[in-house]
Amino acid sequence: MKQRRLLNWIVLGLCLLMAAPGTSWAQSKGKILILMAEQNVQGEYLAWWTGHTRTEVDLSVVEGVLAQGLTEAGFDVIDPSVLEELRVEKAYKTVSLGVDEAVSVAQNYGADMVLFGQAVAKATPSQIAGTRMMSAFANISAKLVRISDRKVLGYFSASGDALHIDSLTGGREALEEGGQQLLAKFLEKTAPRAAPGP
Repeated sequence: MKQRRLLNWIVLGLCLLMAAPGTSWAQSKGKILILMAEQNVQGEYLAWWTGHTRTEVDLSVVEGVLAQGLTEAGFDVIDPSVLEELRVEKAYKTVSLGVDEAVSVAQNYGADMVLFGQAVAKATPSQIAGTRMMSAFANISAKLVRISDRKVLGYFSASGDALHIDSLTGGREALEEGGQQLLAKFLEKTAPRAAPGP
C-alpha cells in the first residue's frame, strides 16, 4: 500500500513538472504553414497556393523535407495536399510573397506561424570534363513569421549541390540537400534554450 501511494505521488509530481510553465514538454510548438515556391532547373515555379494541381504540390521537394522534419520535431504542420479547398485570395496567388501576403494566406488555415520563401535549383550548362555528369546547385531563402503580431522570428538561407547524369534529378537532389540544411537551421533557431546557471 505504501509503495503504491509513493508511486502515485511520483506520477503526480511528474505530471505537474511536465505541465509547469517553462518546461519543454509544456511548450506547444503550434501550427505552422509552409509556403515555399520552388523552381527546379529552368522549370516553372511550383507554389500550391497559386492554384497548381495536387501532382505539382507533391513535387515540392523542399516543402516535403521541411514538413516531415518539423512534424517529427513536434510541430503541427498544415498539409496543403489534404486541404478541402484552396482559400487564397486572387491577389495573393503569387510566388513572391511578402510578410503581409504570407500571413494573410496562413490565417485562412488557422496557422500560428508561417515559414515562407523561395527555392531555386540550377545546373551547369555543360558536363564535367571526362564524364557525363552535370553539376546542380540550389539556393533557398525563407522567413519565419508569427501570425498574431506579424513579427519576423527568423531569417534563413541554405544551399545544396549534387552531381548527376540528369540535370533535373541533380536539381532535385540539390534542393533536398538544401532543404535538410534549412531544416537544421530552423530547429536550431527554435530549440528551447536552457536557463542560465547561477
